[in-house]
Amino acid sequence: MIFISSSSIKSIKISNSVEALGKEGFKNIELSGGTQPYDRLKDDLLDLKAKYDLNYLCHNYFPPHVEPFVLNLASLDEKVFKLSFDHLLGAIKLSKDLGAKKFGFHAGFLINIPLGQIGKLISKQEFFNKEKALAQYISALEELKKYSEKYNVALYIENNVLSQTNYSNFDSQNPFFFTDYEGMNESLIDGVKPLLDFAHLKVSCNVLNLNFKNELKGILNETDYVHLSENDGLADQNKPINEDSSIFSVLSPSDLKNKVITLEVYGSLAELRHSYENVQKFIQ
Repeated sequence: MIFISSSSIKSIKISNSVEALGKEGFKNIELSGGTQPYDRLKDDLLDLKAKYDLNYLCHNYFPPHVEPFVLNLASLDEKVFKLSFDHLLGAIKLSKDLGAKKFGFHAGFLINIPLGQIGKLISKQEFFNKEKALAQYISALEELKKYSEKYNVALYIENNVLSQTNYSNFDSQNPFFFTDYEGMNESLIDGVKPLLDFAHLKVSCNVLNLNFKNELKGILNETDYVHLSENDGLADQNKPINEDSSIFSVLSPSDLKNKVITLEVYGSLAELRHSYENVQKFIQ
């Protein structure tokens, strides 16, 4: 099953993004960041679900907040941690209300990322104590798993992306949990699977000098949920998936069979449609 990220359609209101995708005939939509909160958000999503016969997934920083922040379950800043934990509780509950059976969010990290620096060069700063941050993250994940089981929503942890610019800026130190197969093992608990972002892993492997195909296969064997887009191997770019995209050179069609796939392609509707068709043809 192929989902489309709502972030593919830039809008202030999530309902506008979803309706634009619904009108294009896309039935499976992953609700993600980039929009603003408003009172009728859930009601509008339920109305659109009925109108266009949609399936939803919620992802990471969704629903949006009046007071924006960078989600980080490993942050040792008490305010950031509480905002993150409370958000995740709410996102799990919203997933249940919208009929979504999966919910994925990013693994933690050892810094506080300023809002304006998401996906860009992050200002150099001292790392949190990893032992304390990881212990807090795992403890919180255990609580979230119990909560998600109550609503029959499966939890997934997405691999972070380590760009070349940030790796260099942090003096070849990695502040992110789960950027590769080894990091996956310390970022998961029993009953929680990885959400494999192909594009994130491509960048991280290039930066860390890891074998992309081997890392990809290792993580893919552990999950049934992936994110797909293309990039230059240096930074996450959310480019379209074309016939010559690297995904087709490192995977066989069977590798993606029976997986939930979300396209995180940020471009024109024509590019989005072309990416969808390329992936659909590949897995048939």
